[in-house]
Amino acid sequence: MSGATVRLLGPDLPNALVLDNLSVDLSVLELKQRALAQLPPSIVEQPLIGQLKIIHQGRFLPDDKPIKEYKCVDGEVTAMHLIIKAQASKPTEASGDAEKQGGTRCTCIIS
Repeated sequence: MSGATVRLLGPDLPNALVLDNLSVDLSVLELKQRALAQLPPSIVEQPLIGQLKIIHQGRFLPDDKPIKEYKCVDGEVTAMHLIIKAQASKPTEASGDAEKQGGTRCTCIIS
């Protein structure tokens, strides 16, 4: 048994990322962990595991399912997309933060 191969493609990867000899019982989360460990050093900021999203046949894959549920078969190559989502920045309150940081507050007068 040679294991399954997953070829990850995506706009955030300079080249396809090929993961070989995978057990088909591997979960999508474990697939993400392997992909994260093999990301090329050209990606300046290493993402967190929660930022990785895997898409197969038009669907985002849930972390808890095994890859065999997505037609990954021993001895065959399955193509999937890997998307690295930007880390969400903390929302700020526009009205209060400007005053706290010494900025000016906009006031409009309509007559």
